[in-house]
Amino acid sequence: MDLNEESIPQPLEPVARRGLAWVWNLLTIILLVGSLAVAWVVLQIYQNPSSPLNPYPIPTMVPTLFIPTQRMPATLAPSATITATLPRFTYTPTLTFTPTPTAIAATQVGPSDRTTPTGTPRVNSIYSFNLQAEPRAIDSSLFNPGRGCEWMGVAGQAFDMKNSPVALGIIVQVGGVVDGKVLNITSLTGTATQYGPAGYEVTLANKPVAAKGAVWIRLLDQSGYAISDRVFIDTLSDCTKNLVIVNFKQVK
Repeated sequence: MDLNEESIPQPLEPVARRGLAWVWNLLTIILLVGSLAVAWVVLQIYQNPSSPLNPYPIPTMVPTLFIPTQRMPATLAPSATITATLPRFTYTPTLTFTPTPTAIAATQVGPSDRTTPTGTPRVNSIYSFNLQAEPRAIDSSLFNPGRGCEWMGVAGQAFDMKNSPVALGIIVQVGGVVDGKVLNITSLTGTATQYGPAGYEVTLANKPVAAKGAVWIRLLDQSGYAISDRVFIDTLSDCTKNLVIVNFKQVK
């Protein structure tokens, strides 16, 4: 006897399982709705932290204190511009210096005169340095034996108020005209120690030339301000008097 599948009785689904199926479906729906609700609340709090849905709201900020700007009453406002006029002062110099050429004493000196200042300096001056002694024309070979008649110059030293040589820091400026050549030469004390610790030397020409009061010399500080008056000197055409010694002495 042949039996087909339709004639075979199927097992029956338990009644208890079919009765609980709608419960699980309801719980699933509730969980899904709850998840969507939580997500919406989180989104609202993220977009607006001050939302009442936030269990930890942001503290209320203290309002900014407003300070009113003080304004000047219209009755006190300036109605005109005040222009201050400064008085003009006119300065009239009362002290005028007229340099007077000084003659050169043609007295020969030796190297022993390098370190001992002689003479009495003049103190009635607005400058801190004056001549220590009158300029003297001597033979340059006394200090430079190899130097002959192919040279002419001026040299000397600068001494402080205690007659000590001022070795460095003083500028020596020489100007004027020699043999048609305009001079503007500078040197420093302490650069020609053959004349002493504060010695200086400036070359005027390559031969002795006679010029009366055509060359001047003075001292400057490191800022370029004059600290001595201009001293005018004479030069001679004598080969044995081709070096003019000019020493300065501090007086104040």
